[in-house]
Amino acid sequence: MAAFYGSRALASCLAALTGVAELLARTGIERIHCPGGVSPPHGDELVDVNWKLRPVMMDGQAVLLVQRKDGATNPAWQSAPKEIVQRY
Repeated sequence: MAAFYGSRALASCLAALTGVAELLARTGIERIHCPGGVSPPHGDELVDVNWKLRPVMMDGQAVLLVQRKDGATNPAWQSAPKEIVQRY
């Protein structure tokens, strides 16, 4: 498992649009989760991390919360906003 760093250190090693596989491989994030039971993105699907990662700890794992972008097709995913992350 990679070391888990603060959001600035994590985001500095990624592009604003990053594939899920690369995101998991290059950061300490261990899992992607979509609140509300939506199936999360996987593999090469792109996530707009907007240079900010706000992982949370869930079941002892560093988890990035994501949500579908309204009306977007590619990338269809974005990291969850602060308001959602704070609920966890």
